[in-house]
Amino acid sequence: MPFATEESYRQEWGFIRQPDYYGHDRDPVLQKLLRRLYLDSATTAEQRTDPVLPIYMMPPTPLNKNFFGREFALNSIKAELIPDPTAKPADGKAITYPLTFAVCAPGGMGKTQVAIQFAVAHQKDFDVILWVNADSVNEMAQGFQKIARLLQLIPEGSADANDLIYTREIVKRWLVNPPARDGDKRSRKHISWLLIYDGVRDPDILNDYWPYDGPGSILITSRNPFSWTRSLPLKHFTSEEAIAFLLKLTNRQLSDVDKESVANVSSRLGGLPLALTQMASIIVTKELSFRQFLDSYNERESQRELLQFQTHQTNLQSLSHEHTVASVWAFENLKYGRKLLNVLSMLDPDSIPERLLTTAIGELDLPGYPATLEEYEQAKGELLACSLVTGNRQENKLFIHRLVQDVARAEMGTSEFKQTLVACVKLVASIWPFENFTWRHGIARWPVCEEVFPHIARLKDIFPARGRLIDTNLYNNMAQSICESLKFQLYQRADTDTTFSNGVNHAGLDFTLAELYHNRGVIACGANDVLEGLKNLTKFHSMMEKEFKEETPRIDMRLGLACNELGFAYMLKEDWAEGEKYFLRSIDLLKQLEDFEPVLLSLPLVNLGYAYWLQGRLDDAAEVLERGVGDRETKYGNNDRISFISGRFYHALGNVAFDKGSFEDSLNYHHKALLHFKATLGNNHHLTASVFVKVAEHNIRVHQYDIAMALLDHALKAYSTSNNYLCEKARVSFKRARVLRYQRKVDEADRELRKCFHLYSDMVVERNTLTTKQMVVKTKPEQLVDKDFDDLVAFWFK
Repeated sequence: MPFATEESYRQEWGFIRQPDYYGHDRDPVLQKLLRRLYLDSATTAEQRTDPVLPIYMMPPTPLNKNFFGREFALNSIKAELIPDPTAKPADGKAITYPLTFAVCAPGGMGKTQVAIQFAVAHQKDFDVILWVNADSVNEMAQGFQKIARLLQLIPEGSADANDLIYTREIVKRWLVNPPARDGDKRSRKHISWLLIYDGVRDPDILNDYWPYDGPGSILITSRNPFSWTRSLPLKHFTSEEAIAFLLKLTNRQLSDVDKESVANVSSRLGGLPLALTQMASIIVTKELSFRQFLDSYNERESQRELLQFQTHQTNLQSLSHEHTVASVWAFENLKYGRKLLNVLSMLDPDSIPERLLTTAIGELDLPGYPATLEEYEQAKGELLACSLVTGNRQENKLFIHRLVQDVARAEMGTSEFKQTLVACVKLVASIWPFENFTWRHGIARWPVCEEVFPHIARLKDIFPARGRLIDTNLYNNMAQSICESLKFQLYQRADTDTTFSNGVNHAGLDFTLAELYHNRGVIACGANDVLEGLKNLTKFHSMMEKEFKEETPRIDMRLGLACNELGFAYMLKEDWAEGEKYFLRSIDLLKQLEDFEPVLLSLPLVNLGYAYWLQGRLDDAAEVLERGVGDRETKYGNNDRISFISGRFYHALGNVAFDKGSFEDSLNYHHKALLHFKATLGNNHHLTASVFVKVAEHNIRVHQYDIAMALLDHALKAYSTSNNYLCEKARVSFKRARVLRYQRKVDEADRELRKCFHLYSDMVVERNTLTTKQMVVKTKPEQLVDKDFDDLVAFWFK
């Protein structure tokens, strides 16, 4: 689901006072509550120790031992990021922090190597050096996640460690206010830090990761010459520099015989450091003289290749520069690694696990791609020898320059491009931790998903129009259309021929269609799109009923799953009785499975508990929920962290206990739900937010208004990461208005209440239309009560 931007958030929710977010475990207002919740053992607030300095988080690519020249660039960076403390600013203005400098140039100019050399050369000037790949928001988020762990700001393996928003914010706070050096709080000297953003394509993505006024230094590298305040465009090597660099790389002396040839080679390569490096590798590997190299490439040079490259690369910043790279790399001369290179060109360049490339070896329909591990090692060795890729042996990962990717993709024809893309999808699928068509709420596979996801995002970005983004619904629409088209073709065939040559038949297509309807329905329900969810889950349920007919499946739980999901959709429509019917049917079907165990009933049981509770059948609800959570505790223990499902039971039991008047039991259950959601989902998930609200209600009841406000603020922040939770955000806002009034902040409370009333007026009309229930519409802000907003939110957030 898309995240709301800072601007859209201010426009929609600017009336809400938004204090700095310190994280649930670190807000000083919450410490009293957290101790009561026994959260101290699950946090690092007291246990965290300052990291041992110095800390240098450098890129995984090895240091370039052949780095050459660039003294002017290195000195320019130093002048801006490590200024003489006695020198006065040239423009007469006061120094502003963080100190910032950008190095800009087309791909292959050596920007990253300049940044690495600067960082290594000036380690003594910084206590902490942090390297972040800034090509995309996803990479930056993962980079900040690593930094949070490295600085010991978050416990390794905790739910918060996997919460990318939380780790981003906690790292920014550390950068803005780093500890005093040597732990001396009386000292004004903070830990000095250098933050390097490498490969920035869009400067706007830096906004959420910018440590405003942080007392440190930031070095940026980017292909694009954005309007940075302090920047340096990195130039090609001069002719003399290029010749000297080429001689250094080839470990040769300049003789009179070679003088003209080496000058022609350096000119042919355009003074581009990356091209010089890779062509020198070919010269050394093949033991060519400069004359032989030049003759060889002049013979192979063709106008067609250059024109083809221009056709596919019209968006590049320096077209003639890229032409030179395209013509000199001559990928067609690779004997073993060309198809491997094509595959690498479509994956995320910064960290490609080798198991992604080898797990499905021998199963790809991609002629020329390695069919055995031996062939793979041979192909990889050729690419490494030509400096087209680099590797990390300890982590078994490969890295490839984006410019190499650009050229490799540009040289593929349409058919080869599509064939390679399909092969990449199969490779990614070979290591993706798929789950069977059953309950899919476990969290154990999430780390693997996190590693593979950047490659999925990369494939998405280049398919089908090499840069066009496609959302989830469009993917599902395409898949559904393909399946329906194939089914139609099968129906048109003779009765005896109901299978395509590749084995696709009606049963397989129906299975895929059913899963598509299921996935689309679940996604819609999760986004509070009730009608879309109900439509797709009704189709999914009908397909399952048709498939199994009167015979109850003994080994296939899909019909039981379909009943539960359809019941969930009816609950979102507030048809409690219809939801109850489908939950009971789901439970009955699941009990008949040959491999039945009580925890298989967890989801329909917790949903059934909600259905009973919302119909006022409190005893029935308590019995069902206690049985379900008891089964889970028997199977997984009291500290179940397999999924978030136990948290839903505790949440529901807290609601039931409250309606029974057992306020202390209700508080205990909601506390337990909060602990569980925090451990499995983190602080910023919408389910965690719903329990923040419940615990806040308990604190309002006992007049703990500061704690209640802090919890509501956390809930509001979590809901604001998506545009799908407007009703939930409105409820939080109304409760904040109540707390503000209790705190005697009358004017602020009135302003917020008026805003809430406008939101309420629109939402209650939509709700009445959706549910066909006629909820009484309040006409004045002062008429609103908690129940008006509680009735608007989805049942599982109540």
